[in-house]
Amino acid sequence: MKSFDRLNSSEWANKLAEKLEVLRDWAADRSDIESAKRKENYDRGKSERKLNVGDKVWVRIPGKCSKFEDAWKGPFIVEKELSKVNFRVRNVENRKLKLFTLIWSSCMSIDD
Repeated sequence: MKSFDRLNSSEWANKLAEKLEVLRDWAADRSDIESAKRKENYDRGKSERKLNVGDKVWVRIPGKCSKFEDAWKGPFIVEKELSKVNFRVRNVENRKLKLFTLIWSSCMSIDD
């Protein structure tokens, strides 16, 4: 096998392309492995929160957070689950129906 310094330019380019392909495949494999490790570390200790119809929740209203105003409004009662993250909620106090898209970080269950 010839060393790199004794190859003509086309042979050298072909060898380099082969080595680069091997390195690219190795990097892709490592990326998948590291991504799986990051997901495992992120998911560690996480538990899926589930809201059920009839649950009482506090809702964070976007744009309503200031130093002198409560960020959380409610309590609301979950009327209907539209999807995993979308719920129809009803204000307990004035019984108005409002539709909120609840992201887990923007709702908080009320424990009775």
